[in-house]
Amino acid sequence: PPVLAKRLAQAIDNARVMAIEGNVHPLAQVQYDQGKVESSFPLNPMTLVFKPDPNQQAELDTLLKQLHDPSSRNYHKWLTPEQFGNRFGLGQDDLNRVIGWLQSQGFTIEGVARSKSWITFSGRASHVEATFKTEIHRYSTAGVTNYANARNPSVPVALTDVVLGFRGFNNFRPKPRGVFRR
Repeated sequence: PPVLAKRLAQAIDNARVMAIEGNVHPLAQVQYDQGKVESSFPLNPMTLVFKPDPNQQAELDTLLKQLHDPSSRNYHKWLTPEQFGNRFGLGQDDLNRVIGWLQSQGFTIEGVARSKSWITFSGRASHVEATFKTEIHRYSTAGVTNYANARNPSVPVALTDVVLGFRGFNNFRPKPRGVFRR
């Protein structure tokens, strides 16, 4: 497999962070806020999702068109998760650095996608607060209490070019769109 370009050029420095926008649930609003969860509150699993670099994204966009174009030699030549990861995922050295950083913050690594596009991990609210500079609060909406991060999580500046976002910082579930009757 091709060796992916190294994308983490600088040290992962917890003192220099930047928020990853778009990672607060729409119902995590002040009027529903019931306060912080306890420090020991478990969050499992959480997922850190990676984004491809611009060259990978351009190549992926081209491949997706080819996969659906009957005149292309790549028509319906689907990739395995490993093939996808070897072309569009995070390189193994960079993955190892992110894994090491998460572990150094007190998180347990639960799994790495075969596509090298995300890592699942677990920890406590205190770990999330210290590492990602956000708090986990309880929110009560329509008689149901959920938890969610109160503001966008932050990551060290060194990771901002590789981190797309997070899952698992809240337990809000999508509502069914329609009711079907027989």
